[in-house]
Formats: sequence, structure tokens, C-alpha cells
Amino acid sequence: LAGALSAALDGGGLVGVAYGANLLSIRADIDGSCLTECAFRTDDLARGMDYAVANGAQIIVLAVSGRHRLGPRFEAALQRASDAGAVMVVAAGNDNADDPSWPARYAADPRFSRSIIAVGAATPALALASWSNRAGATRQRYLVAPGDQLFAGCDEKVCQVVAGTSFAAPYVAGGLALLMEARPGLSPQEAADILLSAGRRPAFGFSQAKLGQGFLDIGHAYELVRRRPVIAAREGIGG
Repeated sequence: LAGALSAALDGGGLVGVAYGANLLSIRADIDGSCLTECAFRTDDLARGMDYAVANGAQIIVLAVSGRHRLGPRFEAALQRASDAGAVMVVAAGNDNADDPSWPARYAADPRFSRSIIAVGAATPALALASWSNRAGATRQRYLVAPGDQLFAGCDEKVCQVVAGTSFAAPYVAGGLALLMEARPGLSPQEAADILLSAGRRPAFGFSQAKLGQGFLDIGHAYELVRRRPVIAAREGIGG
């Protein structure tokens, strides 16, 4: 996951979307679970978010998926991260469902909505992957990003081919980091609003219930950021 976000521009393997970004890696999985399929306790996820915020993280990727709300401790940590101005980029899930799984579905909760982007998975043909959860109730905070037939875990000889909304989320996180790099002083939540507004929408067959704000378009978002007026403070003027 980290490679898609911040792998170095070093002439080998992957290049991350925001290859100059500072990355904080936090492990919150249950010991041994990732030998089959990674599992998490909600209290550990909550502690992980608190740790990220305490150490200055502005963008938090949550590549996790569940069937139910994650409970009051997780929601309290989510509120603390939101109050700190962070944005959570959350995988929508891979169940071919009409709504994202939890915690991505918190993007439809007014308490947290401006602090969350739910991410579905796109195919190389720029279509929603058949197995990706759709936007549903999170349509105002949902983007589709590359998540099918991706290369990952490259070494000098081979790469893995992977798929999943967990692999799509880092592309959105990288887009946010690029926007904040392009315009210092832009808050994570402002960057999220711009990235969502710049989503690419097909001319035909577009459905917000399916695709939310459309396909991730970092180039368009970057142009929107560049055109934003710069308000410079002048000494001696003001109340």
C-alpha cells in the first residue's frame, strides 16, 4: 500500500503518487492474522489514529473493511482526528455492495463527513471494478481510484499483481499530499474538497449512487489548486 503513495523516484520498482511525502507507518493488526487475511480490533485502530494525529499525520489511510459500525471508542478517535483537521482516506470494500463497508460508510455521517473520503476501485478501462462497493449513501464523499490489476511489492525481477479498494485508497491519499505540497497552507480538508470536486465523470451512464464524485483526476485537481487566489497578509492592515 505504501508504495503507491510514496515509493521513491529512484529508477526501480514503483513510483509513488506523492514520492516526496513523509510516511508514518503504524501497525494495528492482530498478531499473526496477516498470514491469511489481516484482522483488526477496533480499539487498536482507534489507538492507531490517535497516535497518527499526535505525531502530526494530516492524511490517514484506513485499508480496513467491516460489516458494522466500529463502536464508540473508534468513533471518539475519529472525532478527535476530524477536530485536528486530518482527513481519513478509507477503502470502500470489495463486496459488490450498494454502500461502502465500515468505516468508509462514516463518510455519510454528518459528524465526520468532511474528514473522510471513501474510495472505490477502478479497472484499467476506467470502470468501477465489478467487486468494488459502490458509493451509495457516501456519494458526496466517494471517489474511484486505480484498484485492479495493479503492480505492488516489486523487487529487481518481479512484481505482484494485486486488486482491492485497499490498494485504491493510497492513490487518493497521494493526490491529497500533492495538492498540499503544491499550495502550502492548504488544509487537508480543503484539499479533500478540491479533489472530490475534480472527479472525472463519464459523459454517459454516470450515476452518483454508483460512482459518487467520479474517478480520481489529480491533474484536474492540481489545476484547480494552482488557480486558487493567494491572499497575502499586509503589515499594518487589518483590525
